[in-house]
Amino acid sequence: MYVIKWVKRVVVSGIAAGSTLLIAACYGVYDESYIVRGFVNSAEEPVPGLQVCVNAGQDSVCGITDGDGYFSIDTHNLDYNESGFLVCVKDIDGDSNGSIQEECMYVEAHVESPVNIRMNVQEQEQTQATVESQKQ
Repeated sequence: MYVIKWVKRVVVSGIAAGSTLLIAACYGVYDESYIVRGFVNSAEEPVPGLQVCVNAGQDSVCGITDGDGYFSIDTHNLDYNESGFLVCVKDIDGDSNGSIQEECMYVEAHVESPVNIRMNVQEQEQTQATVESQKQ
């Protein structure tokens, strides 16, 4: 009698473990992450080499736009979804791709992942200061 109960438990445990592995194999392992991706352009042209940072509270995750102006940032901090966040673009390569002014945009809380963003940034105005000397 005891052996039959033991065999039933082993068989039920094997079926439960097997079905769990089958589900994981079919659908993948559940991974809680938040993805922010997008495109940055200026005057309808993609801007490569810009730093894009996603900021939520004290946490900041950054990436760089590729040659076509696209970026993708993946974080496991779910505060981004709960509290909203800022997406900031900063020119870190100097004048290589033009001088872009830093810009930020706010994304409201509870936006489903992946978040798709398109930012149109402006070039900085180049000002030149000249000093005129007056002869007395």
